[in-house]
Amino acid sequence: MKLNVGGMHLMTSRTVLCQVIDSKLASIFDGSYPLKEIDGSIFLDRNGEVFANVLDYLRSERKQWPQFTDANELRKFKAEL
Repeated sequence: MKLNVGGMHLMTSRTVLCQVIDSKLASIFDGSYPLKEIDGSIFLDRNGEVFANVLDYLRSERKQWPQFTDANELRKFKAEL
């Protein structure tokens, strides 16, 4: 799926986005909400850099959190999760 997250263009699969059952993210992509498309990409009004870290987390087999050097970046990541 092509995503436009706050102006950052990302690609992933619906499987990755829906893997956490009963999560807000899964409900957005399981058909419960209408999706907003812009130029062929699904638009999410979120911080693209933070969302990219969430996708990396969801893609990792061991569900390892990204390493942050800035406590503020870790706070943003936790809030987005």
